[in-house]
Amino acid sequence: MVETEMSYDLSIYKSESQREHADIATTAAFVASIPGIQANGEARFVYAPSADRWMEIDLDYMNAEGDTMFGSDEARGKVNQIDLHIPYAYLTEANLGEYLGVGLRLARHLNWRIADLQTGAEVNPEVDE
Repeated sequence: MVETEMSYDLSIYKSESQREHADIATTAAFVASIPGIQANGEARFVYAPSADRWMEIDLDYMNAEGDTMFGSDEARGKVNQIDLHIPYAYLTEANLGEYLGVGLRLARHLNWRIADLQTGAEVNPEVDE
């Protein structure tokens, strides 16, 4: 992988124009149930099934302008975006599919899409799994 930033980033949400939200407690419980994931703060998780794997998972609530509203009254109890951050030190061509698999599992559970923030392209499960 070519390192141009500090991490490889993915984002999971319903769509750009329709910021549908989910219940944060239910979503957090599902995230925590995935093997290899542990809580890392309020609405924050880490996928670290081994010493050479690390992906941060952040549950967030974004307003229509794309600003985070996490912790605000508007966002209380809601999540409408999940951000995944994989530090380049933990990313290889060989393990990218593993990280994408976790992201796709989250996206499918919510019936949302997953986007590669480096390219802006939607991750296609038929191609990327």
